[in-house]
Amino acid sequence: MAEQHSHKEKIIRQLLHREGQRRVTRKIRFLRGKLSRNSTTMVTIETLTGELQDITDKREMEHALMENNEKKIDNLTILPSSANLS
Repeated sequence: MAEQHSHKEKIIRQLLHREGQRRVTRKIRFLRGKLSRNSTTMVTIETLTGELQDITDKREMEHALMENNEKKIDNLTILPSSANLS
């Protein structure tokens, strides 16, 4: 029971920290005049340990997005050609 409670506290701390980081980053981008570029500036991934991690490096974001897309494609179910769709 205590272990479950500490796990929830850890998740809440991570969420609060992430939201704080996003606010600071948004303010910095605004001050630098980069708020209106309309491009992806951050991707959040789940690490192997189950923690959420924000990625802001362009190449790392591209890599994470490609991996996610590959997983989606691998999970697609392909119907056999002899399947009756009626």
